[in-house]
Amino acid sequence: MGTAIGGLAGGALALQPDKTETTSTSSRPPAGASPSKTATMPASASPAASSQAVVDAASSPTPANADEATIATWRAARRAEGEAEIETEVALGHDLGYGMGEDYNYSGQYDVGHAPARRELYIAISGPAVESRVVQGVAKNACLTLRMMAGIYKSLPYDEYVLVDNTTSTAPAIVWEDDFRADTGCITQTTDRTAADPGQEPSRHPTEEGLAAARIPSVDKREIRVATEAVHQLFADWNANSRLFEDPRYISDETTGIGFAPHEGVMYVWATKPEWDQSTREEWAEAAVGVACRTVLAESRAGQGWGYAQYAVAVLDGAGSTEFLRWGTTGSCTS
Repeated sequence: MGTAIGGLAGGALALQPDKTETTSTSSRPPAGASPSKTATMPASASPAASSQAVVDAASSPTPANADEATIATWRAARRAEGEAEIETEVALGHDLGYGMGEDYNYSGQYDVGHAPARRELYIAISGPAVESRVVQGVAKNACLTLRMMAGIYKSLPYDEYVLVDNTTSTAPAIVWEDDFRADTGCITQTTDRTAADPGQEPSRHPTEEGLAAARIPSVDKREIRVATEAVHQLFADWNANSRLFEDPRYISDETTGIGFAPHEGVMYVWATKPEWDQSTREEWAEAAVGVACRTVLAESRAGQGWGYAQYAVAVLDGAGSTEFLRWGTTGSCTS
């Protein structure tokens, strides 16, 4: 059975822009404040639960894997304490700001949070919307800097670094997680990772059968969470310059869906927009690919048991015709 969220088939109709998420989306507390997990855990949904119950489950800050970094664990991270942490934060701020601004024409800000009990450092990116190449650039520079600082401060109690896309304050998302001590080459380009993994299968052409499976409503909390975060990001990216409902380019939960085909290992992203010309379809496909690639890659890196390493983007005309525009594996996520 496939899984889906967004769109009428997805069973999650509370993803409209004028709805309010059940999980708190305010920024992390400022320095000196006492961070706390303020989001509440709603009741779990059964296969027969209502649409609202499905969305509540998706909003839960607790993932299927308790060890996985989440937005809740990021919010609970504290400010730097002691010389090692303070100097590491200064080094990250300098190296990320200098390296990314010139090489990628990206001027963002980087806020560092510390979770020593989890051995995790969080780097929240705020500013202009980030592309996948920016995420990979930040990840590489952060890895190099952290390896250097760990060599200087032997007692630095961290292994993992987690990147949080906080460019959309209402929908922050984890976009990268890695062990900087284990990744001795600081390899963050997905093409390099694919080349280093000869067992990874090449992407295959998406199918109508796979899309049909992906449009079946989900009851898997992890898949619902991932799809919810991805569809929110897609709405934010694509609708930024569109007028609500009046612009034919505008997408909503009624016309857009993200779901999974377990038998194929593919995440499908689709829009039912028969009025779009080919130019608009191509433009939308590029935006959807950016979100799909980043989502599949980040979740693959975030924890065990994630069975999706491929994505596909399609436009439907509502009368049975489907145009698959883009597809690929995590190895094609270099933007």
